[in-house]
Amino acid sequence: MTEKGWKDNSWLIPNKLWDIIIIGGGITGAGILYEAAVSGFDALLIEAKDFSSGTSSRSGKLVHGGIRYIRNKQYAVSYNSVKERESLIKESNGLVKRFPFLYLLLDSDSEPHRKLTQDMFLYELFAGRFGFKTYSQQKMLASFPQLGNTGQSGGILYSEGVADDSRLTLRLIFDAVRQGGHAINYLKVEGLLNNSKGVVCGVAVRDLSPEGEGKSAEIKSKVVINATGFLSDEIRTSVGGEPRIRKQRGSHINFPWEKLPIKQALVYYHPHDNRIQFALPWDGITIVGTTDLDENPNIDYLTQEPSISKEEIDYLVFSVNHIFPEAGLSEKDVCSTFCGIRPIIKSSSSDPSKESRRHAIWDESGLITIAGGKLTTFRLMADETLKRARIYLKGGSAKTVSKAQFDVNETWNIPEDILNAEGKKRLISRYGNDTIKLLQGADSKEINRVENTPYVWAELKWAAKNEKVVHLDDLLLRRTRIGLLLKSGGKHLMKQIRDAVVSELEWDERRWKQEIDSYNLTWKNYYSPKIGGK
Repeated sequence: MTEKGWKDNSWLIPNKLWDIIIIGGGITGAGILYEAAVSGFDALLIEAKDFSSGTSSRSGKLVHGGIRYIRNKQYAVSYNSVKERESLIKESNGLVKRFPFLYLLLDSDSEPHRKLTQDMFLYELFAGRFGFKTYSQQKMLASFPQLGNTGQSGGILYSEGVADDSRLTLRLIFDAVRQGGHAINYLKVEGLLNNSKGVVCGVAVRDLSPEGEGKSAEIKSKVVINATGFLSDEIRTSVGGEPRIRKQRGSHINFPWEKLPIKQALVYYHPHDNRIQFALPWDGITIVGTTDLDENPNIDYLTQEPSISKEEIDYLVFSVNHIFPEAGLSEKDVCSTFCGIRPIIKSSSSDPSKESRRHAIWDESGLITIAGGKLTTFRLMADETLKRARIYLKGGSAKTVSKAQFDVNETWNIPEDILNAEGKKRLISRYGNDTIKLLQGADSKEINRVENTPYVWAELKWAAKNEKVVHLDDLLLRRTRIGLLLKSGGKHLMKQIRDAVVSELEWDERRWKQEIDSYNLTWKNYYSPKIGGK
């Protein structure tokens, strides 16, 4: 996507007036940048840490309509989400793929099964397809022998979308750059600029990258869009905005797939609070989630990251053991964890699980904030945000550009002995037209998989050279997900990882030691199954 020396210094161009500055490099900001770039606007995205380093790499990996939203009577949210799910599955060339889900029905369920069947019928009606089927008790046991005698009476088979949330975000950003957009990570917004009328007209920024030496600058634009998710209120304080965001934590635990070897996702109720849970086989692990808790408001997210609590681990381990008693799982079997913060629009609800996932847009003195919503609806959110921003873009040079996303314009004859059909399809879904470049020059060892993960070594080399990697955790937790998939975050592979990318990153010995130490500490504190690294 880029070459060595990729650091984008466009923000240092003196007296440049951008059309749009987007604060926030998660899925929402990425979607807006892409739509702005293909519409011909001169757009700059700024992210204080790494792209997708917030919630957009810490979701449950579901691109879903949300059957529970129907349960909570949030019909519009579910309808829009289902429609977007179907579009993304159809258009993303495998980046978002359809996956089978089974909804477990237990004799002890508090809600009548007839009601769930009615909800499922409406859910499928939203999608314009009627693919759900009922499963008998015997068929459920055949699909999930680990269920044992848990009092199940059957199940309902349906489908959702599944994706690598971080890769989806990165594809949008890198594709936007190809269309003329600009995106810079590790560039922190220190404040907003105002014109003589008090209208926001730009941002003051500081470079946080190791090479940036703390450079600061003021960047001006016709409009500033705040797409910082759960941190939206922190930006809005500069324009006197009242707090509107409820920070809600959703945590997950991951087991090696062989510990819970399921081939379909299972949805079930937690026996304590009746909250919907799921177990999802994903990239060689089985993800179990999730929780709904209000987040600690005193965390500094520039220096810290969200992390699972001991209570959440106990809560999730209890539920998975209740449903899969034959698996015999314990906390010791957990290989990694992750925790994301949902940006929920505040309401009067005291129950976090009952909060709506709707999104909202506010224009406050020229600062346009988009918040709420979910991964699935990022394109709707981007479209509505840009429509709101256009009042500040009169006289702009927007042009008509093909808005096709995730297109692959090239076909290649990759020999099966180099990469099998499944491996080829996976790489094309993740890298699009860059796939052939990724494979060019890769030797036979670089096409080997990184242990039992779906990644090949050539992907690490490609990312290090072309995907704006600033720190080692960028490479292992977001460009690839090795940090989630391997024991101790892949610590035992550090020499091989360094050998694979050393020529691309060009770090000296001291920098490598700093990066490895920092990565190991980050994984221990925020992704380890041991709370706080203890």
